[in-house]
Amino acid sequence: MKKSVLLLALIALVSPLSASATIGAPHSLVLSGLDSTASVSFGSSYGYYVTDDSSNLVNHYDAAGNLVSSISSSSLDGTSTALDAPTGVEVDPSGNVWVADAENDRVIEMDSNGVTVAQLGVTEGAGALSWPNDLAVGPSNRLYVADSGNNRVAVYDRTSGAFLFSWGTFGFGQSDSFLASPLGLCVSGSQVLVADTGNARVQVYDLDGHYLQTIGGRGMGQGGFDSPFDVAVDAESRIWVADNGRQNVQIFSAVGTFISGVGGGYDGFMFEDPTHLYAESDGSVLLADGYAGRFFVWDSSVQGMRSGPKSSKELAETPMTVGPVPAHSGEALMLVLPAAPEHVSWQLYTADMRLVGEVAADGRSIVTYSQTAGLPAGVYLSKVSMDNNGGHRMALQKIVITR
Repeated sequence: MKKSVLLLALIALVSPLSASATIGAPHSLVLSGLDSTASVSFGSSYGYYVTDDSSNLVNHYDAAGNLVSSISSSSLDGTSTALDAPTGVEVDPSGNVWVADAENDRVIEMDSNGVTVAQLGVTEGAGALSWPNDLAVGPSNRLYVADSGNNRVAVYDRTSGAFLFSWGTFGFGQSDSFLASPLGLCVSGSQVLVADTGNARVQVYDLDGHYLQTIGGRGMGQGGFDSPFDVAVDAESRIWVADNGRQNVQIFSAVGTFISGVGGGYDGFMFEDPTHLYAESDGSVLLADGYAGRFFVWDSSVQGMRSGPKSSKELAETPMTVGPVPAHSGEALMLVLPAAPEHVSWQLYTADMRLVGEVAADGRSIVTYSQTAGLPAGVYLSKVSMDNNGGHRMALQKIVITR
């Protein structure tokens, strides 16, 4: 559904305050002309650049939220190429706009007028990209790319477009070298933080890819992740992690100590599809709530809010979602619930809502969807329906299957 108004309103959510609380309920920000808010970059000098991975657009808004332009294709050497699942976006210090054009396996560079001036990752060899989902501008003229399909971080020179180096080896487990469909990353000072989605953790490296530390891991509660989609570092050096599978945001200190959580498992706040995070220099943090077509904004006007984890019974009754689950063609998907419902049905659709298939189970907390093995790479939608304790709950979520 297209949005026709700009709304910047404080969501009415009040919780008891903790003396140590620093994270509050966010404002909701809706910009016109978007179906799915994949990612955002914001600056007072240029406004908002927003990627819409459903309508395949890059929309540019001024700082007041007025639509300036809408870009659906790039043109180089007289050849026009339609954008296909554009995701991560960032503006460099020179005002150039970098976009991860995921389905086209490339990164494009646009000038401030929206004219494409270069593309990266499209040549054969070590620098070739596969489903780049996010990117970050770094020092020394570098561009860091979450090359999700290749399970690595790829680094390029922003001026020449030359591929410099990469790190990451595909694998599930605790090895420091493993990455499994990393979907998000950010550069903060001398560090690169990577949302290692398939391994349900955040990996921290120096600018040359040398491992420094791990934050969180697969599990429930504080520091427990399901599908961490993106990571950002705010002006106070706090680390924010958007967990699409748990439908929450967790905040950690610079050394990885849990500070607070918002959303599923922590309080009554409800996200629908938390994906990319963006931390502004003024201390604000923006979160794209994908298929809800909106953003959430934490800024200095928000009061602190912090509450304890939910009880196991409350958690079992929470609307459950799955995704964006990173998977590879030829592999099965697995839905893991915090508790076994009486009945669960898991349906998978293509992005245009054509039913691919479904699986159902009774009294099970783990449901395997083996039909995924025959699906090609791309973006899919998952509908999870649960019957439990006399209630019926349903949620729609995104799944990314890479090559």
